[in-house]
Amino acid sequence: MVIVTADRRGIGVVTKMLAFIASFMSIFNLSIAYIPFVITVPELWCRMTMACRKLLTALLLSTLTPLLWAADWKPIDGIYAVTAEGYLDPAESDPKDSHYRLQLQGQSAEDLYLAMKVEPEVDECTGGWAKNVAQMQCLFFEREPVGSARRYECHFSIDIAKQSISYGVAC
Repeated sequence: MVIVTADRRGIGVVTKMLAFIASFMSIFNLSIAYIPFVITVPELWCRMTMACRKLLTALLLSTLTPLLWAADWKPIDGIYAVTAEGYLDPAESDPKDSHYRLQLQGQSAEDLYLAMKVEPEVDECTGGWAKNVAQMQCLFFEREPVGSARRYECHFSIDIAKQSISYGVAC
């Protein structure tokens, strides 16, 4: 939402300023409609020097810049499958597309592993360090077998109808 107030002579300045801000926001694929702010352009704005206007514009843009980096979106590294709830041995009557099963690896798995605020425990199935939050599990492998790289994996599924997290892979 943008609220603009101006006197008669300030309307042209406001139009130019909004066009500049809109073009700046479109570079970063943001909609100006999502950023609430108020622009008041009194008669004083019309009498300001160009240097003063540039300074105020820079200050305005510097306050908007953190919005551009509010979320650090990254590509996901991993695989997925749409499966039945019991994907290893589903009953004939079970829907074959009830769960969206994810297996993350690499940086996306490491980020999720580190975001899980629980203590790791040794996983009985894999021997890796496991962090479990309800049905979601992430694993960290410390260079095993010897000489291999450290790696992270996360396993979980989304029950599509219930919109809840379920287990990812069986042991």
